[in-house]
Amino acid sequence: MRRLSVVFVICILAAGCATQYRPSDESITGGFSETQLAPDTWRVLVEGNSLTSRRHAEQFLMRRCAELALEQGKRYFVLSDHDAWMNVRRTHSGVSAWPINRAEVTVVSDKDRDTFDAVDIIERTNAAADGRLSARARRTLDSFKDIS
Repeated sequence: MRRLSVVFVICILAAGCATQYRPSDESITGGFSETQLAPDTWRVLVEGNSLTSRRHAEQFLMRRCAELALEQGKRYFVLSDHDAWMNVRRTHSGVSAWPINRAEVTVVSDKDRDTFDAVDIIERTNAAADGRLSARARRTLDSFKDIS
């Protein structure tokens, strides 16, 4: 009985947390995932929970796109098919809503008027993501910073 109570409390605490910047398969509170569509193109999906703001979901989407670019050794990326919406579900206690953002990202080497700078995006979203960044992306980020 005591073990069941501890498990219940852990589940309640985990469910009460806003989504963090991490892969969705590592978290019960949401996160990001991607599907590679071509050598330099992915579909990125960010799913929050009811405590996640639309702003944070958008920041996580942009950060994951920037991280993918850096993991490929590229500084820039282009978004297409970008969409954001709120999933809404009625519950016994009212209405629950959580943000979802999706986009296709293509990583590119050269800056163009439609590109985003991965270094800039990482710096702007660092606080929201608690500094989380893959080791491979961090190495590339550091090399771009050394050049600047």
